[in-house]
Amino acid sequence: MSKALWDQHAFHGKISWDTSRFSLINANDSFCRHFRKADEFIRTEAESRGIQVTQGLKLVEVRKDQNLAIFEDVNTGEQVQRTYSNFFCMMPSKANETIGNSNLGDSHGYLDVNPSTLQHTRYDNIFGLGDVHNAPTTKTFYGGFAQLHILRHNIERRLNGLSMNASYDGFAEAPLELGQEKLTWVSHLYNGVESSFDTSSMTAGLKHKKYTVLDKKDLANLLQFKNWGPPYYKTKKTVADVGTATAKSTSNLHPDQKTA
Repeated sequence: MSKALWDQHAFHGKISWDTSRFSLINANDSFCRHFRKADEFIRTEAESRGIQVTQGLKLVEVRKDQNLAIFEDVNTGEQVQRTYSNFFCMMPSKANETIGNSNLGDSHGYLDVNPSTLQHTRYDNIFGLGDVHNAPTTKTFYGGFAQLHILRHNIERRLNGLSMNASYDGFAEAPLELGQEKLTWVSHLYNGVESSFDTSSMTAGLKHKKYTVLDKKDLANLLQFKNWGPPYYKTKKTVADVGTATAKSTSNLHPDQKTA
C-alpha cells in the first residue's frame, strides 16, 4: 500500500523518479517464517513493483534532525547509515523479559508450551495464549483469538478432572494490504499448510471492501466479547468427550459470571 502511494506521488511530481527510491529493509531473513508461500509472494511482488529489498539490517537509531537512520548488520555487527525523506518503522516483536528470566521460558524467552494443547511443558497448571508462547506459527491477532477455543475447552476439562482433547492446529491469519483498495488474507496452519491465501486481483478489491466496510462490526464484537472469534465466531466450539459424562459448563464453574 505504501508503494502505491509512493507511485501516486511520483506520478504527480511530488517525488523525483531520478533521485528517489522506495526501499524495504528487513532485519530478518524472511517476511513470513512459518508460511513459505506468503514469503515468496511478498518477494515476487516487491521485485515486480521495483521495491529495493535489503535483509539482515536491524534498526538501532533514528536521527530525525539529520534524516538519518542507523542500522546494524545482524551477521557482522557493522553499522550502516541510510538517509531518508519519509521513514516508516514497524517495531519488532520480542520475548517477554519476565518469562525469559524465569523457569517458564524456552531458550529464546518464550513460554514453553505444548503446541497442541497450549499447556506448559513442565507445569500442568499453566497455559499460554497469543504472542507470549513458542508455538511454531505466525503470531497474529486472529491467531490468538483462535487459541481461545482451545484454552477455554482444555482448561474447563482439566478443572473437571477430564482429559484435554482440544488440539490447536496452528491457525494464524492476518490481512495483507496489496494497494490502497486491495487486500488478501494470509492464513495458514502448522508446518506452513495453507488455510487460505487468494492473491487474485479480482477478489482483492472485494475483500478490501468487505474488511473495511462490512467487517467493522464483526471486529467490534470480537473486542467486546460478543462472539467467540475465529474460526467459529458465534458458535462455541466444544470437542465431544465420547464415552464419558458431560463436563460442567463455564456457568457451572463460575456461577457469578458468564463471559466469552
